Amino acid sequence: MNNEGIYNTSEKSARYTEMKPSEEEKALYTKWKEIYKKLIIDLVQTDKRYEKLSKKQIDTLSNENARYLISLFTPYVSIEYTASLQQLNYINYFAKLFVQQNENTDNPFIRECVKVLREFSSALPKKFSIEGLNPAAKSREFSLLGTREHLEEFGETYSINYEASFASLAQSHRHRINDYEIMFLDTPKYYIPMIIRGTPYEDEWLKDISSLSHLYPQGMLVKVNEQGNIKKLIAKCKERLCGRAQLETAMITKESLTRYLEAVKDIPVLYNELLPYSHGPKCTFHDFKCNEPCVFGEKYGLDRII
Repeated sequence: MNNEGIYNTSEKSARYTEMKPSEEEKALYTKWKEIYKKLIIDLVQTDKRYEKLSKKQIDTLSNENARYLISLFTPYVSIEYTASLQQLNYINYFAKLFVQQNENTDNPFIRECVKVLREFSSALPKKFSIEGLNPAAKSREFSLLGTREHLEEFGETYSINYEASFASLAQSHRHRINDYEIMFLDTPKYYIPMIIRGTPYEDEWLKDISSLSHLYPQGMLVKVNEQGNIKKLIAKCKERLCGRAQLETAMITKESLTRYLEAVKDIPVLYNELLPYSHGPKCTFHDFKCNEPCVFGEKYGLDRII
């Protein structure tokens, strides 16, 4: 739904939510939440970049890293979702079409999507299924699941490929700025939070999260193709190059901007438009005023491991 663009939504991120997963996930989620909390407390005591973190922020960051273990399909919050009557009919039509096309699938991920979308359509009132308002004649359907890999290109518009976790993807496309498609990797891979990279915890983390692969944990990586234009990437930078943003997403956004700049370095009009946004987090931008300052500030906003 969030990938279809025309809507407003208010939803509480799993970063700020105490998750209630299955017993299988709960044991690992609880284990790693405590590990991350201890590691972050150690940073607060030893590294000046983190000395301003409050107890609540430590808990939030512990949740943020531990929730990578939780299944993508775990229901955890309610959301407010506002769209036109026509758009809601489109979404309902897409859901029914997806179920119809895939009800006999052998793919376990698609099978779970079918289950959820069938429940979704069944729960909607009949007024959200008006024959004259569905897009059947326009050959439209859900746009998130890709069918082929896309080429990369950078100019006034751009197409870029990268790997991201389900959690990071959700944080990107929920802001309706760019277009996204995903495909699964041939061999499962998982996001490793930066705070444990290169430590003895890394192997233990990979062992634990891979044991949940059949549940599609939020830390599972997928191939992402992101498409937009130069102004939309700048808008994304104003959302995600930030000390308050999920670290994985902030780093992906930074890397995307760096690659874009390198690709257009011989096109001054494009290079000079992007360059002012490459010197740090959004609080350094000449055309942005931050109303929600973070504890990291412009000095450490993008120089952190949590």
